[in-house]
Amino acid sequence: MRVILPAYAEPAPGIIYVPDQSQTDAHAAKPDVQPAKEATIALAQAEKADLRKAERQSRAEARRQAERKVRKIAAARAKQRWEAQRREEPAIMAFGGDGPHLFGN
Repeated sequence: MRVILPAYAEPAPGIIYVPDQSQTDAHAAKPDVQPAKEATIALAQAEKADLRKAERQSRAEARRQAERKVRKIAAARAKQRWEAQRREEPAIMAFGGDGPHLFGN
């Protein structure tokens, strides 16, 4: 339910209608069910919208977590491949074994 208050610059309404006793008794005999029903429907729709929004946010968070997990696994695999490739390469030496030496000693 929304209540709209008058702006401060506006004067307050000066005439207030007060119904006489016979009119108030007639209205008291008939309870207004319609506004209560509309309020209930509006409240249910608002709760439904809030639920859908919460579910949408939950799905988005789950998708982000899954994407982070995939990136983390991919980075770990790339690191393992890089380290394995690095270990397999033999070290390069200028003079190895008992071969001839070309630089004069």
